[in-house]
Amino acid sequence: MFGSFSYRRAAGEAAQILLDNEVTAYPLNPVCLANRAGIKILTYPQFASLADLPEETLLSLSGDGFSTCVDGQYLIVYNRTVRPRNRRRWTLLHEYCHIYLGHVPEDGALLPDYPNDRPMEAAADELTGCLIAPLPLAFLCRIDTEEEMARCFGLSEQAAANLFHTYRRYCCTDLSPVLGYGKALEALCPFAIEYAWRKEKEARRQHYRLVDIEAEAGEVLAARRS
Repeated sequence: MFGSFSYRRAAGEAAQILLDNEVTAYPLNPVCLANRAGIKILTYPQFASLADLPEETLLSLSGDGFSTCVDGQYLIVYNRTVRPRNRRRWTLLHEYCHIYLGHVPEDGALLPDYPNDRPMEAAADELTGCLIAPLPLAFLCRIDTEEEMARCFGLSEQAAANLFHTYRRYCCTDLSPVLGYGKALEALCPFAIEYAWRKEKEARRQHYRLVDIEAEAGEVLAARRS
């Protein structure tokens, strides 16, 4: 929950991940995080062939994806048919977080049982949210709507709605604005400045376009009257 100890801890973990991976722009690319961590990403058909399992078995485990470890190699396995694409991005990052948090044992079963573990799922969800759309960064980017949240951070409609709700609460609190992101936020400041500048530039363009339209309408009306 936003503002809780677990949330602040997740924000600190997210900041460390961003620093370690030298992230300076968004939307965040979970594939890059996985590659740098030595985690391989497979689709359901690829893993089914590797493990000699029917793809239906994987779908019964999760419709989106899961993570496991085979012979010491961490794997993220995902359903590439899921739409929209941004939902797949969330899944990849969520499974990366499971591995980062130590939820995936090196000597565990081929197919994991943690999807039924609510505390683990909650922890992975919290870290995923802190990574995929840091609230202080949204503030610096001057995010105003769910649609803008989705566009800036590459979120699905549902994820954007959920995170924007949390973001509005964040904007109304007296908590430290950096929320533990510290140096990670500093590294993202150039991105935020450019994003806010582009947003302001587009707003001015729309304003002057509206002024021109109103002026043209006024000229037409004046001509008719004369």
